[in-house]
Amino acid sequence: MDSTKKVTKKLAGAAAGTAAWCTNVGNEYGQVLVSVLTAGEGQALDTMAAGLVKRYREAGEAPPKVIYVDRDCCSQHGPCRVKAMFAGWDELQVRLDIWHFMRRFAAGVTTEAHPLYGIFMARLSTCIFEWDPEDVAALRRAKEGELAARSVGNISEEAVSTRITRRELALHCRRRTRGVEETNRLIGSLISLFDSESGKDTLGVPLLDHERIQQIWMEQQKHLGCIQDPEDFRLYIKTGTLKKGNVELCCYRCARGSTSLESFHLHLNRFIPGTSASDAHFQAYLLEGLMRWNDDRMEDAVKGAPSIRSYSSALREAVDQLSQKVLGRCWDERYRTPGAYTGELLGMEYLYSQTGKELTPVLQNPQEEDRLVEEVNDEDFQDEGFVEESMEDITVPVLYEDDPSRVLQSRPSSLTSPQASPPPPPSPPQPSSPPPSSHLPSPPPPSPPPPSPPPQAPASPADVPSSSMSDEARGAVIGPDGIAGWDKVQDLAVYLVDLREASYFTDLQVTQIVQLWTALPEVDKQRVNYQPRHQVRLTSGRFKAPKRSGVTPGVESVKRCLIGHPGGPAQWPSTSRLVEAICTKLCSLHKSPTKKSGVSTPRWSKILDSYHHIRELVLNTPRLMAETTLQLFELNQKTLIQWFQRRQKTQEMSVLSQGMAPTNKIPVAPDQLPAPKETLELLPPTSGPRHQFVLPPNLEGQAPVLRPGRRPAAATSERPNAPTPTAPGTAPNPTAPGTEQPMSAHLGNLVLNPDNTLSLMLAAPGVSTPSAGPAQLGSALGTPVSRFTERNRRRRALEEETGVPKRRYLRGVAYNTCGTCGQPKTKEFGHSRYGSATFCPQASQGKSLEEWLKEQRAQK
Repeated sequence: MDSTKKVTKKLAGAAAGTAAWCTNVGNEYGQVLVSVLTAGEGQALDTMAAGLVKRYREAGEAPPKVIYVDRDCCSQHGPCRVKAMFAGWDELQVRLDIWHFMRRFAAGVTTEAHPLYGIFMARLSTCIFEWDPEDVAALRRAKEGELAARSVGNISEEAVSTRITRRELALHCRRRTRGVEETNRLIGSLISLFDSESGKDTLGVPLLDHERIQQIWMEQQKHLGCIQDPEDFRLYIKTGTLKKGNVELCCYRCARGSTSLESFHLHLNRFIPGTSASDAHFQAYLLEGLMRWNDDRMEDAVKGAPSIRSYSSALREAVDQLSQKVLGRCWDERYRTPGAYTGELLGMEYLYSQTGKELTPVLQNPQEEDRLVEEVNDEDFQDEGFVEESMEDITVPVLYEDDPSRVLQSRPSSLTSPQASPPPPPSPPQPSSPPPSSHLPSPPPPSPPPPSPPPQAPASPADVPSSSMSDEARGAVIGPDGIAGWDKVQDLAVYLVDLREASYFTDLQVTQIVQLWTALPEVDKQRVNYQPRHQVRLTSGRFKAPKRSGVTPGVESVKRCLIGHPGGPAQWPSTSRLVEAICTKLCSLHKSPTKKSGVSTPRWSKILDSYHHIRELVLNTPRLMAETTLQLFELNQKTLIQWFQRRQKTQEMSVLSQGMAPTNKIPVAPDQLPAPKETLELLPPTSGPRHQFVLPPNLEGQAPVLRPGRRPAAATSERPNAPTPTAPGTAPNPTAPGTEQPMSAHLGNLVLNPDNTLSLMLAAPGVSTPSAGPAQLGSALGTPVSRFTERNRRRRALEEETGVPKRRYLRGVAYNTCGTCGQPKTKEFGHSRYGSATFCPQASQGKSLEEWLKEQRAQK
């Protein structure tokens, strides 16, 4: 059971400002059992709780065992408030939602922007929970297999753990609480650690306020028993499996806490479109959203897929009844007739029952509703965007603050890093292409036995001969991201930075760059995997709908992403380890802005100029582009500054978190957790009275209502062939013997169809066409009339039968009055009319009637 305030702000009109909370009660499958609006919590929810207890009792269902709340979980004086509300459920255990419990400790920090705040909350979560060892081991193997498929270097086991995201940990792993004593000991030690000198940042600002955190800890110690998992109760449901890294992982749904209701609150605000709604529209949208939400959660709780995907219960009931009648079985085995309405008040009806008001029917007073809604200022409401559909479990600690630009590529610790083969000796330098500057390093001499040192001092570690020390002796150098081969990346970056002032690359320099690139690990030789920089659909805006345009989706948003100086789309340097190493070296070279002739050049402009010059040299060297996949992508000032600031914060966090971070980021339990529940095979039958649907009547065999002037097919009439009428007193001209008669005289009669076509009806043998005088064409055809004519005839017949004629229209005035001169609009007073325009002598500005008519005819 949980409450929210956000959706109540959408109430407009007469109900604006009357609701303070929207309280919802859900079950373990995520369905919402009841949703009410109240003016306050506490006693205002007694009626809701009594109705829920009555519903369970009348349906014959077993009462719930556990309920999670955000307040009133326990009491020192008798039963708690929640226990008293649900007095009909004797075995109900009241538990405190752990996220709300952790948020109470957050009130004791000086600021949530403190660098150690995230570490404190993550360690607080590890003090409460421990994970299932088998689930965590399976997730590690899956992550290792996923990273090994990308052909990267060696990576430690700790680095693999940091690649596991919060969502993956909550989806594939189960956890349990540690117990009251263990939790008390761990939280006490955590507060003692962060409430000391270790809990200060580099400026000496403490994370915790000493007096507040001690008072909070003293008050929350009594709630440690309220956050423990109930005994002999399985909180996890296995919803399916997912294959990741060639490992089959189980997917779980947890019934602990109010995480599902927090997700429902996110969607609840979207049930009511726009920013405001009247009470009747609010109620209609709320009930429709509840029905659809529960229908989706029911489909997720049952195995298989439904045969009919529809939110209309009446349609599914009609299909079920027809299937039972025709096929003798149910068309959809998952369908169950919903239960009958129990009379409980929901939404706005519950709110009005507390204040003595009644819910106004829709469109009872539309003018008043429009006036009240127009008074609402839409700018007072914050527009909600379509964010992530699924709600993350915020009690799961964040193991790794991922850089949005970095592609996580790594290899499991059990694999050995494949060392790069020694680079081939470069071709001998040509005398016609000496190095352009004396500070550039020289390549090793071409003579094979033992290589003599180069004539110039090496400018980087890359110039040290690789044969002087074996790869095994040197060992793999692990970079900041936990991937091996960082020394090879640094060698190439240093060599390229040393060429930042060159005007071109010589063959000798290109050979050296190719040699250094060949020594890179495979992960750094692959093409850069650029992260998506566009949105499939807009998540902001008043109506949350994408703009209609004729461009390719995503292209315009890519062009607009992170626009800064020099004004083009760019990536972060951390997208590639090589580019990041180059930018790191350039930042160490350009540490401050320079001023020349009174013009100041910012530090970032100097770094970008050097980087872009190196990039131009690489792109303008065809041999280098052909023999390597060296990718130096575009950077701009905004992405460069963002990367640098993020890097500075990460380094500061590394210093502050020394000795503060937990040794085991994913603490596992000593034994395995109980097996989870399985997904339902079929829904249980509906208990209690069922809802009686009023289905539309069966119109089988009845003619549809046609358009005016059309008749059913059964109303066709025969049209006999009539002879040509003659003058009075003259006999018809008989057909002479041997004279050929008309074809219709032999074949039969013509029939007039409803679509005004003729059909030929075959005549019986020995029956001749009548020819005694002219035929009554009108009566034979039976001319159809429109339904409006039939209605008028019935009305006149009813008036004649009852003797009460329709009241005739009586004109109230004898003539219309001109609004300009006030005289009657008649010819006697000089007025005339042409179309919808009226001529007035006083308003004609001296024009005669003939001139005015000429102008009006010219305008037509």
